Amino acid sequence: MEQNCSARPLVELGSPVPRGFSFFFGNSAALDGTLNIMLLNSFVPDLGEAFEIMTFASRSGTFGTINGTSIAAGKRFDVIYGSTSVTLEVGTDP
Repeated sequence: MEQNCSARPLVELGSPVPRGFSFFFGNSAALDGTLNIMLLNSFVPDLGEAFEIMTFASRSGTFGTINGTSIAAGKRFDVIYGSTSVTLEVGTDP
């Protein structure tokens, strides 16, 4: 599957048990377009928590736009691009 400018994956994370949708690509992923992050049920993840949201055999590109990175209490999601995954990690707001 190729992510392009018209693709807008939505990642939802909620409580009481963090849950989310993880995309799996059997082959390569060409990332682009918009990533939307949504917190459900007033969920506020802890500093340092990480959520692997995509896995693939290989990756090229990054998302051009990322919405929903701000979290309450001075925290934010950092998007970590690995060679075989994309992870959201909770860090502090600068």
